[in-house]
Amino acid sequence: SRELVTPRGLLPAGDRQRHMQQWARRLAIDRSVAVTSHHKQPNRPEIGVIKKQKKSDNDTNIVRVGAQSSVYTNELTSDPKGIGFAYGGVDPGRLHAHGNLVESHKVHYSIAVCGTYRLHVGLRHEGIELPGSPFLLEVTSGPASALSTRISLREDARLLHGVVGPDGGCEILVHACDKMGNLCSIGGASVTGYCTPKDKLVESHVRDNKDGTYLVMWRSKLSGSFDVHVAIDGLDVLGSPLPMKLISDTPDLSQTELTGSGLVKAIAGKVASFK
Repeated sequence: SRELVTPRGLLPAGDRQRHMQQWARRLAIDRSVAVTSHHKQPNRPEIGVIKKQKKSDNDTNIVRVGAQSSVYTNELTSDPKGIGFAYGGVDPGRLHAHGNLVESHKVHYSIAVCGTYRLHVGLRHEGIELPGSPFLLEVTSGPASALSTRISLREDARLLHGVVGPDGGCEILVHACDKMGNLCSIGGASVTGYCTPKDKLVESHVRDNKDGTYLVMWRSKLSGSFDVHVAIDGLDVLGSPLPMKLISDTPDLSQTELTGSGLVKAIAGKVASFK
């Protein structure tokens, strides 16, 4: 387990200020993400886990830094301990109690990284810990988020290859992460797969493995090149879309057509051709 803030004595003013700034920053990011939730994407021909779409592709510039990282990851880089501890104050606390005796107070805090911690709670002005402190705290991952979930492929597999037909197609395994980048350990997220342009006849299906991973599959009766997407709550994950190429494995003679002059005439000693 790891220590949160200071085990004993007074917490340095600089540390406390940083924890409060972390809290304010996190609330601001949450609000900017929530602003986009009223936008909806166009209807897509999807099969699998289909739920309410929340964000449009244009919203990604609001809630992402470039195309490779989530804005939430800045919280970890700005925290010297690398755990993203944020402190939101006490409610009502001494200030809002207005001199009245309040038996219970609510303390607001959050931690970005999953793990086991010892949470120290004390009186700041007196510099003493409360009875029972430190408290053993277990932090688990939050809901899946497209802002931190990434499609992971080998360096030599940037293009998905497959064959047409019900037994062909392409599939990838996606391990969902919460908004802070922690790997999810349970399922239930609104994960979808789809293809663009939407007039392409590609069937998408998502299988929830109930352990935080999702198998996303695409199949089609037509060969060709496609752009396939993986989304959570209607927003593409990092690394989406991906190029996919499907080819025909076994020729269908009933659908095959031959053309060319070589089918009707040929000259001795000369090459005749047809296609």
